[in-house]
Amino acid sequence: MANYISEDLGGTITAADYPEGGDNRIVAVEAEPEPVTVTVQRGDSLWRLARIHLGSGDRWPEIFDLNRGRVQPDGRALRNPHLIQIGWVLELPAN
Repeated sequence: MANYISEDLGGTITAADYPEGGDNRIVAVEAEPEPVTVTVQRGDSLWRLARIHLGSGDRWPEIFDLNRGRVQPDGRALRNPHLIQIGWVLELPAN
C-alpha cells in the first residue's frame, strides 16, 4: 500500500484513505421525502381526512392500510377503521 506524505499538514494519508484511480465523483442521492402526517382532531374520520387531504373520501382505506397497527402517542394502535382517537398522528399516502 502506498503512502502519501503531506508535509504542509504534517500527516500521512494512506492509499486506503485516498485510493489511486478511484472514482472520485460525488453522486447526489435523492433523499426520501418526509412522510406527510395529520393529527386527528375532534370530528375527524378516515373518510373526512381522505376527502380533505387526498381529494376523495373514498380513499380512506389507503390511510387505514398505511397506519393499521401503528402504535399511537397514547399507546393504542389503529385496528378499527371506524375508531380513531383525537391526538393520533396518521401518515397520509404520498400521492
